[in-house]
Amino acid sequence: MDEIENLPIVIAANALALLTAKRSSLVGRGLVVLRKDNDALYRQARVIFDQGDCIKNWNATDNPTNFFTFNIFKKLADENYGKAYYPLSILYSGRNDIEKGNSHAQHYTKLALEWCVANQANDDAELWCDLGDMHNFNGSDGYGITQDKEIAEFWYRKAAEQDYARAQWELGIFFIFDDQDHPGSYWMELAAKQGNADYQTILAECYEILSSQYQKAAYWFRMAAEQGDGCGQFNLGRMYEKGLGVDQNVEQFVYWTRKAAEQGYELGQWELGCMYSEGRGVAQDYVQAEYWFGKAGKQSVSGRQYELGEMYKEGRGVPQDKKQAAYWFTQAAEQGDKDGQCKLGMMCYDARNYEQAMHWYRKAAEAGHFLSQLFLAEMYEDGRGTQDDEQAVFWFRKALETSPDSGDAKGGLERLGVDWKKT
Repeated sequence: MDEIENLPIVIAANALALLTAKRSSLVGRGLVVLRKDNDALYRQARVIFDQGDCIKNWNATDNPTNFFTFNIFKKLADENYGKAYYPLSILYSGRNDIEKGNSHAQHYTKLALEWCVANQANDDAELWCDLGDMHNFNGSDGYGITQDKEIAEFWYRKAAEQDYARAQWELGIFFIFDDQDHPGSYWMELAAKQGNADYQTILAECYEILSSQYQKAAYWFRMAAEQGDGCGQFNLGRMYEKGLGVDQNVEQFVYWTRKAAEQGYELGQWELGCMYSEGRGVAQDYVQAEYWFGKAGKQSVSGRQYELGEMYKEGRGVPQDKKQAAYWFTQAAEQGDKDGQCKLGMMCYDARNYEQAMHWYRKAAEAGHFLSQLFLAEMYEDGRGTQDDEQAVFWFRKALETSPDSGDAKGGLERLGVDWKKT
């Protein structure tokens, strides 16, 4: 049995089947059942994995779906289930909460390549597509595989000709900019026709942006929209607003934008808020505008949160409200938005909360935000919070490095007796 266990999983399974045929013991029957259970477990995890789009820089706390599939693939890999090696290697390469993730990724990539090559004769389009991925992507990541686009194309084409959607899509991406007998759009359309809404929206964007084929773009946005895809709905609404590929129709614009917003698509929510704020396509309604802006802001997109803070601060499109402004600037700042950090520092400064003002200015200043560097230097110079001429000089110099023509930074250094020309 030791020799069997060291063989590729398919060969080992065939050997186990022979053993099972020769004896009807509970142990023999149990091995076959175990194999079937592993097949089902793998398929469950693989479907989720193939649908995922957050496999880079993930962790177990923030990405429970990835953690779920990771544990399944790890369990299967520990049992020498060969098809689990490749997705496990990808999840290891993107995981940021364990040590030696890249070395584990390299280990399982090597096992995956060995297993897939050993079993390439199987009629298995998924396996062929994985081989394409390994030569297309993994070669550029330093995981022990030489990147080879010709080999990748060979395996993608072999799988694509078996009507395997992911391979058709990757093959289409290969040719998207080429004039060949089968251009990228040919293969991408074959993949999109199988119903993947992400493929449909990306294909639509390619038609719109790369070749201005607006009717085709509208068609594929509609295919995704009618499946309930928020991105497709938002973009179909946009096409109706502008009359791109369809007759201009305000009612359809509002209908599809609202559809996208109601199911949580952030761009749709923001657009609907703008529509209510401006009275564009709908009756002007600041209460509804505030509602949809708030929905979009809670999606944790820092740029939107900063913009919402500005709107509340200035009373633009929503009632002026400093508390709400501070709330949204804080949301943006805590995600590392430099503009949000600076604006929150300004509000704290105006409220004479110098300690917090310095905290937020420093956060943004350390990330290279010019105004924050300047404001932080001025606080150190004036003693608002802590007087420290050395720190003032340091941050005036940083501000001058960021913006070499800044008269304020030069003036600050001159006040402190520093020749800025020698800085």
